[in-house]
Amino acid sequence: MEELGIISVFKELFEFAETNFSGYSKWQKYRERFREYAAQATPKATKYNFSHRGTYITCYRGLAVKYAVESPCGSELLQQLNYLAIAFNFLGHRESAVKIVPTKIREIMSKQYDPVLLELNEVYVDQVETETGANKEKQIDDLSEALSHGVFPPWSFKLRWCHPKTRFKEELLGTRRVENGKGMW
Repeated sequence: MEELGIISVFKELFEFAETNFSGYSKWQKYRERFREYAAQATPKATKYNFSHRGTYITCYRGLAVKYAVESPCGSELLQQLNYLAIAFNFLGHRESAVKIVPTKIREIMSKQYDPVLLELNEVYVDQVETETGANKEKQIDDLSEALSHGVFPPWSFKLRWCHPKTRFKEELLGTRRVENGKGMW
Protein backbone atom coordinates (compact mmCIF):
# COMPACT_ATOMS: atom_id res chain seq x y z
CA MET A 1 0.00 0.00 0.00
CA GLU A 2 2.74 2.43 0.97
CA GLU A 3 5.15 1.57 -1.82
CA LEU A 4 2.55 2.33 -4.50
CA GLY A 5 1.00 5.25 -2.60
CA ILE A 6 -2.45 3.68 -2.76
CA ILE A 7 -3.74 5.54 0.31
CA SER A 8 -2.70 8.89 -1.20
CA VAL A 9 -4.29 8.00 -4.53
CA PHE A 10 -7.52 7.02 -2.81
CA LYS A 11 -7.56 10.33 -0.90
CA GLU A 12 -6.88 12.32 -4.08
CA LEU A 13 -9.66 10.54 -5.98
CA PHE A 14 -12.07 11.04 -3.07
CA GLU A 15 -11.19 14.75 -2.72
CA PHE A 16 -11.71 15.25 -6.46
CA ALA A 17 -15.12 13.61 -6.14
CA GLU A 18 -16.05 15.72 -3.11
CA THR A 19 -15.13 18.91 -4.96
CA ASN A 20 -16.65 18.05 -8.33
CA PHE A 21 -19.59 15.75 -7.57
CA SER A 22 -21.28 17.40 -4.59
CA GLY A 23 -24.26 18.38 -6.75
CA TYR A 24 -24.84 14.83 -8.00
CA SER A 25 -27.44 12.90 -6.04
CA LYS A 26 -25.71 9.68 -7.15
CA TRP A 27 -22.48 10.84 -5.47
CA GLN A 28 -24.30 11.33 -2.17
CA LYS A 29 -25.19 7.64 -2.35
CA TYR A 30 -21.51 6.66 -2.69
CA ARG A 31 -19.65 9.24 -0.60
CA GLU A 32 -20.40 7.89 2.87
CA ARG A 33 -19.05 4.53 1.85
CA PHE A 34 -15.73 6.05 0.80
CA ARG A 35 -15.25 8.78 3.43
CA GLU A 36 -13.83 6.43 6.09
CA TYR A 37 -11.46 4.80 3.59
CA ALA A 38 -10.15 8.21 2.50
CA ALA A 39 -9.68 9.27 6.12
CA GLN A 40 -8.13 5.91 7.04
CA ALA A 41 -10.42 6.13 10.06
CA THR A 42 -9.64 3.99 13.06
CA PRO A 43 -12.08 2.61 15.63
CA LYS A 44 -11.41 5.68 17.78
CA ALA A 45 -13.25 7.75 15.15
CA THR A 46 -15.70 5.16 13.82
CA LYS A 47 -17.11 1.75 14.70
CA TYR A 48 -14.85 -0.07 12.23
CA ASN A 49 -11.18 0.01 11.31
CA PHE A 50 -10.52 1.55 7.92
CA SER A 51 -6.76 1.80 8.38
CA HIS A 52 -4.74 0.02 5.71
CA ARG A 53 -1.22 0.70 6.93
CA GLY A 54 -0.32 -2.87 7.68
CA THR A 55 -1.36 -6.49 7.65
CA TYR A 56 -4.18 -7.75 9.82
CA ILE A 57 -4.67 -11.26 11.11
CA THR A 58 -7.55 -13.06 12.80
CA CYS A 59 -8.17 -16.47 14.30
CA TYR A 60 -11.72 -16.38 12.92
CA ARG A 61 -11.58 -18.21 9.62
CA GLY A 62 -14.93 -16.79 8.46
CA LEU A 63 -13.63 -13.23 8.69
CA ALA A 64 -10.39 -14.07 6.87
CA VAL A 65 -12.33 -15.82 4.09
CA LYS A 66 -14.73 -12.86 3.82
CA TYR A 67 -11.90 -10.40 3.22
CA ALA A 68 -10.16 -12.72 0.76
CA VAL A 69 -13.20 -13.40 -1.41
CA GLU A 70 -14.60 -9.86 -1.29
CA SER A 71 -11.38 -8.32 -2.62
CA PRO A 72 -10.81 -9.59 -6.16
CA CYS A 73 -8.36 -6.72 -6.81
CA GLY A 74 -6.01 -8.24 -4.23
CA SER A 75 -6.72 -6.15 -1.13
CA GLU A 76 -9.62 -4.40 0.57
CA LEU A 77 -8.31 -0.90 -0.14
CA LEU A 78 -7.54 -1.66 -3.79
CA GLN A 79 -11.05 -3.07 -4.14
CA GLN A 80 -12.55 0.09 -2.62
CA LEU A 81 -10.37 2.23 -4.89
CA ASN A 82 -11.74 0.28 -7.84
CA TYR A 83 -15.31 0.84 -6.63
CA LEU A 84 -14.59 4.56 -6.25
CA ALA A 85 -13.25 4.66 -9.81
CA ILE A 86 -16.37 2.84 -10.99
CA ALA A 87 -18.44 5.57 -9.30
CA PHE A 88 -16.52 8.09 -11.43
CA ASN A 89 -17.48 6.04 -14.48
CA PHE A 90 -21.16 6.05 -13.48
CA LEU A 91 -21.01 9.81 -13.00
CA GLY A 92 -19.50 10.28 -16.47
CA HIS A 93 -15.97 11.15 -15.33
CA ARG A 94 -13.97 8.02 -16.18
CA GLU A 95 -11.12 10.05 -17.69
CA SER A 96 -10.67 12.00 -14.45
CA ALA A 97 -10.15 8.72 -12.59
CA VAL A 98 -7.69 7.53 -15.23
CA LYS A 99 -5.67 10.75 -14.80
CA ILE A 100 -5.54 10.42 -11.01
CA VAL A 101 -4.88 6.68 -10.65
CA PRO A 102 -1.33 5.82 -11.80
CA THR A 103 -0.85 3.23 -14.53
CA LYS A 104 0.81 0.69 -12.20
CA ILE A 105 -2.17 0.73 -9.83
CA ARG A 106 -4.65 0.51 -12.73
CA GLU A 107 -2.73 -2.50 -14.06
CA ILE A 108 -2.99 -4.25 -10.70
CA MET A 109 -6.72 -3.50 -10.41
CA SER A 110 -7.42 -4.64 -13.97
CA LYS A 111 -6.60 -8.21 -12.98
CA GLN A 112 -8.67 -10.56 -10.91
CA TYR A 113 -6.80 -12.43 -8.18
CA ASP A 114 -7.77 -15.80 -6.77
CA PRO A 115 -8.59 -15.58 -3.06
CA VAL A 116 -5.94 -17.16 -0.85
CA LEU A 117 -5.98 -17.80 2.87
CA LEU A 118 -2.63 -17.77 4.68
CA GLU A 119 -2.54 -19.61 7.99
CA LEU A 120 0.42 -18.68 10.17
CA ASN A 121 1.90 -21.52 12.20
CA GLU A 122 2.52 -19.36 15.24
CA VAL A 123 2.29 -15.72 16.25
CA TYR A 124 3.72 -14.25 19.43
CA VAL A 125 2.24 -11.50 21.57
CA ASP A 126 5.02 -9.05 20.71
CA GLN A 127 4.24 -9.47 16.99
CA VAL A 128 0.74 -7.99 17.22
CA GLU A 129 -1.19 -4.97 18.42
CA THR A 130 -4.94 -4.68 18.76
CA GLU A 131 -6.94 -3.32 15.90
CA THR A 132 -8.98 -1.05 18.14
CA GLY A 133 -6.30 0.29 20.50
CA ALA A 134 -7.70 -1.85 23.33
CA ASN A 135 -5.41 -3.36 25.96
CA LYS A 136 -3.58 -6.12 24.10
CA GLU A 137 -3.06 -8.48 27.03
CA LYS A 138 -6.72 -8.25 28.05
CA GLN A 139 -7.92 -8.84 24.49
CA ILE A 140 -5.64 -11.85 24.14
CA ASP A 141 -6.88 -13.23 27.48
CA ASP A 142 -10.50 -12.68 26.35
CA LEU A 143 -9.71 -14.36 23.04
CA SER A 144 -8.09 -17.35 24.77
CA GLU A 145 -11.13 -17.69 27.03
CA ALA A 146 -13.54 -17.54 24.08
CA LEU A 147 -11.49 -20.07 22.08
CA SER A 148 -11.44 -22.45 25.04
CA HIS A 149 -15.26 -22.53 24.75
CA GLY A 150 -15.20 -23.08 20.98
CA VAL A 151 -16.16 -19.46 20.22
CA PHE A 152 -14.22 -17.66 17.51
CA PRO A 153 -14.71 -13.88 17.95
CA PRO A 154 -14.32 -11.90 14.72
CA TRP A 155 -11.45 -9.88 16.15
CA SER A 156 -8.40 -8.86 14.19
CA PHE A 157 -4.92 -7.90 15.24
CA LYS A 158 -2.41 -5.80 13.35
CA LEU A 159 0.66 -7.88 12.57
CA ARG A 160 3.58 -5.63 13.52
CA TRP A 161 6.27 -7.92 12.17
CA CYS A 162 6.69 -11.47 11.02
CA HIS A 163 9.86 -13.52 11.36
CA PRO A 164 11.18 -14.44 7.89
CA LYS A 165 11.21 -18.12 8.87
CA THR A 166 7.59 -18.16 10.01
CA ARG A 167 5.88 -21.17 8.54
CA PHE A 168 2.47 -20.79 7.01
CA LYS A 169 -0.03 -22.84 5.09
CA GLU A 170 -1.52 -21.44 1.91
CA GLU A 171 -5.06 -22.38 0.89
CA LEU A 172 -6.61 -21.43 -2.43
CA LEU A 173 -10.25 -20.59 -1.69
CA GLY A 174 -11.48 -20.71 -5.28
CA THR A 175 -10.88 -19.21 -8.66
CA ARG A 176 -12.35 -16.12 -10.20
CA ARG A 177 -13.89 -16.02 -13.63
CA VAL A 178 -13.96 -12.76 -15.50
CA GLU A 179 -16.79 -12.35 -17.97
CA ASN A 180 -17.64 -9.45 -20.28
CA GLY A 181 -14.26 -7.76 -20.31
CA LYS A 182 -12.03 -6.37 -17.62
CA GLY A 183 -14.31 -3.98 -15.80
CA MET A 184 -13.35 -0.36 -15.11
CA TRP A 185 -9.78 -0.38 -16.46
